[in-house]
Amino acid sequence: MRKQGRLLAAARLRPTCTATTIRLDGEQVSITDGPFAEAKEQLGGFYLIEARDLDEAISVASKLPPARFGYVWLRPVME
Repeated sequence: MRKQGRLLAAARLRPTCTATTIRLDGEQVSITDGPFAEAKEQLGGFYLIEARDLDEAISVASKLPPARFGYVWLRPVME
């Protein structure tokens, strides 16, 4: 797939217990440990970013459009 130009990014995610969920209410960022939402949801897409630490990842993710209209789950990838 990589040779055909079809594979853009792939990585194993760490377990859900390592996740952080962010939501935006106006300009206020709400941070919750874990991927826990009030409704049954599924992964609809992903952004693969590089960040020094969780604080930097939260700062980047809070600017993504999905953070304004739903949830953004932050999960580290396996090394």
